[in-house]
Amino acid sequence: MEHGQGLAPQGNQEAVRISSRAESLMTPERWQQMKQIFQSALERDAAERSAFLNQACVDNAALRSELNR
Repeated sequence: MEHGQGLAPQGNQEAVRISSRAESLMTPERWQQMKQIFQSALERDAAERSAFLNQACVDNAALRSELNR
């Protein structure tokens, strides 16, 4: 294996890099925001959660994506 070559298939390397970058940029404020939205979603019926998350993250697709993990 050459230097800089990871174990992930070529197509996944960019996703891994982006994911790693996003995790390293997690601020305490962002974490609190995610926790609050997540807890609020759990307080709703399962059928209502997706719509709630869509509304709570309407201006932030990255946040919605993180909450889907």
